Amino acid sequence: MFQGESFLILVASNAPVDLPKLTNYFFYPTLQAENKLYGYEKTVVKAGDVTDYRTWLQAAPAPLAASERPESVIGNKSIWTNMTADDWEPHESFVTINPQDLTQYSLGYNLSMVFYSKNQYVEYMTDGGTPTELEIYISENYTGEDATSTWTQINDQLSCQINSTTSTPFIGTPYPGDQKLGAGDPDGKKDTSRNADGKWVRNEMNLNTYKSSKSFAVKFRIVSLYEGPGKPSSGSAGRPGRYYISDVHFKASEE
Repeated sequence: MFQGESFLILVASNAPVDLPKLTNYFFYPTLQAENKLYGYEKTVVKAGDVTDYRTWLQAAPAPLAASERPESVIGNKSIWTNMTADDWEPHESFVTINPQDLTQYSLGYNLSMVFYSKNQYVEYMTDGGTPTELEIYISENYTGEDATSTWTQINDQLSCQINSTTSTPFIGTPYPGDQKLGAGDPDGKKDTSRNADGKWVRNEMNLNTYKSSKSFAVKFRIVSLYEGPGKPSSGSAGRPGRYYISDVHFKASEE
């Protein structure tokens, strides 16, 4: 048997041979700088209390991702934004990952998108709600311009695992923070069994229904849920939080 550097495998045998199904990590950006060369670009809609040059900075990648990260991916980073509340000026920014042509894998492959995320230092407002959120969107027709593309939020579609790559997944990203009910649960989304505060979460989405997309993109958006300036009307215990994204990648696995 001879296996080439790509998907080509040549086999000569007088008996049946079970060939391994291969996985092609066809897009695995390093995120090591804010540049399409490294897989993404950022947009600051409202800087608020977070200055432009302090948004989506580089840090170490998610250790949780090491077990499935290809050896060829080196120098990769996570990206993060630390929300502050000096004057309670709301912040909004997002990063858009380079679009991908999924049609090249329309036959014979299962497609999926995987990324790792982490929220940290989210302190609930006095009504018990989160002051910030990380929203994830996809576009099947990304034009290169955010405003002229059609976006769909997918937080409630993602298969998630907290601090694990082997545990049973659940659907929907965990609510930010430590899930403690405290003053209440105004959004009705807290789940004490899904406390991801300060932990890496593995997120995966099946992309088989999007194989006809020639320009498929994913966007990560941080948004404040309070109005400013001044302290939110509901009050707050302190910090709005910090959000990380790491090891965003697309893969095609042989059926």
